[in-house]
Amino acid sequence: MTKRKTSVRYKKKTYNINLFLGMVLVILTLFLLVQLNRQNKEKKEVEKRGQVPAVSLCKSLYINSINGYEACLPAGWYFKEFGAGKETVGFDERPIPTATEYIGRFVVQASEKTMEEEKLVIISSLTGVSEEEVMVGGIKGVKIEGTISSSRSFFNGQKKMVILVKGRVGRIYEISFINTAEDFVGQLPVFLDFLSSFKFRDELPSVVKSASGNLILEMPLERAIITSPVTVKGKFKGEENKIRIELVGEEGRVLGAALWALPGGHFEENLYFETGVPPEKAVLKVEAGEEMVEVNVGIR
Repeated sequence: MTKRKTSVRYKKKTYNINLFLGMVLVILTLFLLVQLNRQNKEKKEVEKRGQVPAVSLCKSLYINSINGYEACLPAGWYFKEFGAGKETVGFDERPIPTATEYIGRFVVQASEKTMEEEKLVIISSLTGVSEEEVMVGGIKGVKIEGTISSSRSFFNGQKKMVILVKGRVGRIYEISFINTAEDFVGQLPVFLDFLSSFKFRDELPSVVKSASGNLILEMPLERAIITSPVTVKGKFKGEENKIRIELVGEEGRVLGAALWALPGGHFEENLYFETGVPPEKAVLKVEAGEEMVEVNVGIR
């Protein structure tokens, strides 16, 4: 009788252990499935942006709403914004000094130059140049890689990789990575992670309108950094067909002026202006009859 009771208790204990192990196995399986599903979603999201990350998604998000992009950073990294329109942003594993030629390990610059102009400047500063097509944020771009020429005053002999892509509202985005030849390969996966997370945002700065809404300025945007000539572009609803454009600097000095006198409700004019010793800030004024819009810009 005692042996029978012992056997029953043993079987019951064994059953409980097996039940417990079975539940643990089910929980672990569900956990692994959830993790796998999450990783697959992350991978698909990154692939939609154009590239598969080299290492992993970074941990903190940087958003530049003025220039319409965002990117992930490795945990603990720093960033520094330059210019009135935040058109240049440096990213680094250490705080970026204020008064120095060094503005970050990774640098993103947004400009209104053409792709050809940007390529010419970059290639002229490098030796051993190679080019290939890449995808950034779902948009086709070009990757340029080489060594900074010994004739350059800063960072000569260092490796540089630059991605050029034409994003929203005709802007060119230059995404670059500079490092010594010894450290370039080791930090390249971190840059590829950063690049794979780069995404163009839908929430772009709105156009500037006059009080009635009849005069609309599309380019340049508020706080943009401009160079001569700058393309001034927009629309006008009304009988007036003369669009007057002025760039006004410090103390009301007119740096440049232009007149658009073609009908059709659309204007696009290249404004040339003084660049000898330009002020840091200026005001771009566009007038059509009694309608007027203004934007604050920076000059370089």
